[in-house]
Amino acid sequence: MSKEIGALWMNTSKAGKKYFAGNIEVNGTELKIVCFKNEYKQNEKYPDFKIYESKPLNGAPKPEPKSTFTEEKLGEEEMGF
Repeated sequence: MSKEIGALWMNTSKAGKKYFAGNIEVNGTELKIVCFKNEYKQNEKYPDFKIYESKPLNGAPKPEPKSTFTEEKLGEEEMGF
């Protein structure tokens, strides 16, 4: 059985784009991340999603997600993409 290394919450940007935000643990260090659908995917060699380390804008602290995590298997339609 795999060890859980993080969790993501689905959000919508001010521009109406869906994305995921959350955290993962890598080698004992927690990283805050965001995940966006790859808008530039041209063929199967391009990734479906891109993941970035989340950094607060203008030094402001990033708010914590307000949802609670429940384990679910989501299809593409349920992911909102």
